[in-house]
Amino acid sequence: MDKCNVILNGERYIEGIDSSLFTICADGGYEHIRDRFTPNIYIGDRDSVSNKSISAIEFIELNPEKDLTDGEAAIDVAIERGYGYINLYGIDGGRLDHILTNLKLVVYGKKRGIEVVGIAEKYDIYYFTDRFHIEGSKGKTLSLVPFGVDVHIMSMKGLKYEVNDFTLDALSSRGMSNVIVSDSAEITIDKGASFVFVLRS
Repeated sequence: MDKCNVILNGERYIEGIDSSLFTICADGGYEHIRDRFTPNIYIGDRDSVSNKSISAIEFIELNPEKDLTDGEAAIDVAIERGYGYINLYGIDGGRLDHILTNLKLVVYGKKRGIEVVGIAEKYDIYYFTDRFHIEGSKGKTLSLVPFGVDVHIMSMKGLKYEVNDFTLDALSSRGMSNVIVSDSAEITIDKGASFVFVLRS
């Protein structure tokens, strides 16, 4: 599965970013890497770029009066170019309405048949509708946050607090602050959809 980076105009956390991957900057996301490397694509309406001089291999300029965010447009371009896995930077930080909208881009990717992982300073953000599996994160905190509907958990493995055949209410906080206790962990559900937040430390 081909991977790429999409950088939004959120928090300026791009530690560990693989600059060798195809990279798309959504408008102000360009500021995060301006002095580090040249992105493959700049897409946006230029309203969030402090210096109008932009260096990119390809430019896609959008009308400021549009029906979608620059971030959603960037996801669409990545899919059109054949990428099936997106590292989504700049997802956190700033206005709460922007953060919630950025979170929905992780869901949007799943709806379009690809994997989008939000990469923030304090955590990585995943979304799943059937099986979530992670390796190499022993000792890290994991929170399960249902997305709008109740989630029926069939099984959990590799976590400190495990339940089987359990319905997690969409409004419940019970999925918060679990701990990964094995080299690999897995959650399987057969109803609903959920975000998974894996804290860095």
